[in-house]
Amino acid sequence: MLVSMGVAKCCAQAAWITPNDVNTHYLLGNYWLEHNKPSRAIDPFTRAAQLAPELGIIWCYLALANARLFREDQVDLAYEKVLNVIKTDDDHLLTMLARAYRTMAASSYYARREIVRFSDQLTAQGRLSVKFKMIGLLYFRSGRRLHFYNYPEEFSKNTEQQIAKLDELIKKHRKNSKRVHHLAQRFAKVRELFNSDSDCRTSLKAHYDEAAKQGEPREQEPLEKLEKHWEIGNIANALGDSAKKHNHPEEARQWYEIAIAQFELCYPDYIGRYDLYTWKAMACLAMEKRGDALDAALQAVIIDPIDYYERGQLAACHFKLEEWTEARKEWEESLRLQQEEPSTYCKIAVCWKQEADLADTVEKRGNYLNQAADNFEHAVKLFTCDHDSKSDKPLWHSSQFWLGLIRWEQGRVQEGQALWLSLINRGFCPFFVEFYLSSNMLSCKVLLGDAQKRFEGLAESIENKIKKNADSKYESIDDDKHPWGWYKMTYIEMLVWVQLGVASAIAQRQVGFEKALMHVEKARKAVTEIKDETMQQKLSGVCDQVEGEVRLRQGLAAQAIPFFEKAILQTTDADNYLYLATALLDQLESSAADANARTTVMRIKSLLEHAEKLDLDEKIKQPIADLRCRLNSTSTGKTIAQVVE
Repeated sequence: MLVSMGVAKCCAQAAWITPNDVNTHYLLGNYWLEHNKPSRAIDPFTRAAQLAPELGIIWCYLALANARLFREDQVDLAYEKVLNVIKTDDDHLLTMLARAYRTMAASSYYARREIVRFSDQLTAQGRLSVKFKMIGLLYFRSGRRLHFYNYPEEFSKNTEQQIAKLDELIKKHRKNSKRVHHLAQRFAKVRELFNSDSDCRTSLKAHYDEAAKQGEPREQEPLEKLEKHWEIGNIANALGDSAKKHNHPEEARQWYEIAIAQFELCYPDYIGRYDLYTWKAMACLAMEKRGDALDAALQAVIIDPIDYYERGQLAACHFKLEEWTEARKEWEESLRLQQEEPSTYCKIAVCWKQEADLADTVEKRGNYLNQAADNFEHAVKLFTCDHDSKSDKPLWHSSQFWLGLIRWEQGRVQEGQALWLSLINRGFCPFFVEFYLSSNMLSCKVLLGDAQKRFEGLAESIENKIKKNADSKYESIDDDKHPWGWYKMTYIEMLVWVQLGVASAIAQRQVGFEKALMHVEKARKAVTEIKDETMQQKLSGVCDQVEGEVRLRQGLAAQAIPFFEKAILQTTDADNYLYLATALLDQLESSAADANARTTVMRIKSLLEHAEKLDLDEKIKQPIADLRCRLNSTSTGKTIAQVVE
């Protein structure tokens, strides 16, 4: 007993010292409830619910405490609050609410039994003693509050009416308990179907039809009406998520619209469910209604500005709208509310990377890349400390991939190579990581041989996979393993890139131009099998670029120029402008007496300016400077320079 009182005293002191700590008030209320003192548990649970209204477990315990005190109105209010905040995996909360209604039924039955007993004792005992017992019962029925349920005189005169009223209450509470218990069971089945990896839309649709067929509850039963709209809305939301997960966007859009309509019927005047606006934002995002999604997410944040989840959804809306700076700031605010969350660091880093790609100066790009690398590095460290979490492994590996990509862009080749090799060894997106590792090796002159070997091995693996199953050429590569869905690519599209990578590596090494052209032809053949016309046009332009590069390195500048000119029309790669300028300059130097030399020089200058604007990478600066130096050393270039001076 002394130990128990000591625990209660410690909890009470902690609640007094830290009045805004949810856990302290929750533990104190739970302690009093476990020790059968519900009246003392009310205040701590109420305070905890005020501090964290989004925690359904607190409202459930508050309902249990009020049920033991015979406070029917407070139990119903707590039930509404739980429906406001319940999540997909919270069916146990409904079970607790069913228990609260069973407790109310038991309390009503106890009161009825006592009334019958008092009426029998009126003749056997003095009226005064019975009167005091009735006062105690009335105090119990009033919820152990100082105002009485009824006057004792009226109570003693209307015994039959009181018993009839209690019979109705017992019936009502038992009905509520049974109804909520069945709702919890149905909700658990929906959750189980939703969490299944297989397509369970047929089973979910059966649950939806069953819920929709239920009769419209009477107006005097608002809780039943609330439950119906809530259940239909949740099942529709689950159907929308399932359709989205199995690549049926139009069906998902329809179910999301039904879910939003049901939730708005459920809470027409808004009674505290900011999750409704968050869900609406997510549904609008799935339907590509990004403006509506942003408005809904903003409303959720206005209602609850200190919840990290709502901030995160608002940031996601900005991210979908490609408003990288606004998204990053919202995620930074979310990180302040939930510190050391690795996934948030990843999202902030992605925003920095997107801002770096759009930077208008080299200095800004470098600063943004440093910020992105710092956030990715911190996220990887946090994931490494908690590497047992299976759900975080895709995000952990993805962060490591992005960090490796940034290290390559920063010129820290060995670090980037080590990060990606470790990902390949762990089996994370092997085709993608191998492809990007080979591509970045291709940009390093000292690693051209390794790049060629890796490209050839990757091409062989893809060709073998397509030979085994011809339909696999149109499948997305590693689409289910990375969390952000970046750089989606089919096997046939990657085969084109890989064949062109082999050709480029051979051309740069200058060890067999005919073999390089053979790989270009293989790539062109694969391009014809691509179904997406936009991608087909883009890759056709890349084929022209690589074939032009091969012929340029052969010393056939005149043959290379038409390929580069076609490539520029189909792609906006800075290398196309650089290669075309190089080919024109080679041709200019070989034929100094060309009548169009002046026009060619002006065209080369324009191409170099375009290349400089398109690519802010430091690596392209030196080739541009070398070409300008060569251009100015030609006779026509010198003449133009003198005229300008």
